[in-house]
Amino acid sequence: MMQSELAAALGLHPSVVARDKARGMPTHTVEAARAWRLANVRARMDTPTREGASLTSAAAPAPEPNAATEYANARARREVAEANLAELRMREQSGELVKVDQVRAEIARIAVHTRESLMNLASRLAPVVAAETDQAKIEQLLEDEFRYVLIALADGL
Repeated sequence: MMQSELAAALGLHPSVVARDKARGMPTHTVEAARAWRLANVRARMDTPTREGASLTSAAAPAPEPNAATEYANARARREVAEANLAELRMREQSGELVKVDQVRAEIARIAVHTRESLMNLASRLAPVVAAETDQAKIEQLLEDEFRYVLIALADGL
């Protein structure tokens, strides 16, 4: 935990945190620092000042104990979100991911090409089939044309 974050959580100036840290105050958690300060600094805070009031009564109210935790959680969520975005960008640049709009455009292009190819079957085959009298030959012509359209579709047009 940063000293400035600890100072904000304890309602102290960062220099006070640095001084107390040098005297042995733990800085890994707010709770540990608060407990150390209660055991080691409390007696000094109750001593009267020159104006006659104690430091405890003159001190600004301490921030809510959850404020620092909420800030740390929000910061952690933001960092996770930024890391996820960076990973998505990297996967997109490597070609592992593609944008949905690109996929939809490609599907639409393939669908249009497939529809046009199927609609043109009749006009392409009508003259050939009209001249044929053998049913097996007509079936073979139709299968060959359908196969050609489907192979073109499978090969990505």
